[in-house]
Amino acid sequence: MASIADHPVFAVFDRMRDTVKSKANDYADDGNVYSNFEGAAHLAGITVDEVFMTLIGVKVERLRQLMAGKEPNHEAIDDTRIDLANYAALWQGYAEEQERFLKLGAIVHKAIYSQTTLNAAADVRIPLTEHEGG
Repeated sequence: MASIADHPVFAVFDRMRDTVKSKANDYADDGNVYSNFEGAAHLAGITVDEVFMTLIGVKVERLRQLMAGKEPNHEAIDDTRIDLANYAALWQGYAEEQERFLKLGAIVHKAIYSQTTLNAAADVRIPLTEHEGG
C-alpha cells in the first residue's frame, strides 16, 4: 500500500516551490519575496491585495482561453496552473506576514504606551508628609 506522501500531488507542490523560488530570484529583491508585488502596487496606486487579484484574474483568463482551444506560444496550461497556484500561495503568505506585522505593531504600541504611562506616573510627585506638600 502506497503512502499518502507518495501521492503525485506532492510532486506538483515540489514543482510549485521550484517555480516560485526561480521566479522570486528573477523578480524580487533579496530578502523580500513580495517586493515586486509591493512595487507594482505602488506604481499602480493600488493595494498589494489588488495586485494579487489582478494577476490571478489574468491567469484565470489565460486558462479560459487555453482550455477553449487556443494554442499557447509561450506557456502551457500546466505552467499557467502552477503560476495561478503560486500567486494564491504567495498572497496567503503575504497576508499572514502582514497579520504578524500588525500584531507586532500592536505589541510595540502597547509597550511604548505602557512605558510612557509609567514615565508620566513617575513624574507625578505625591507628598508623603505634610512638610513635603507644604
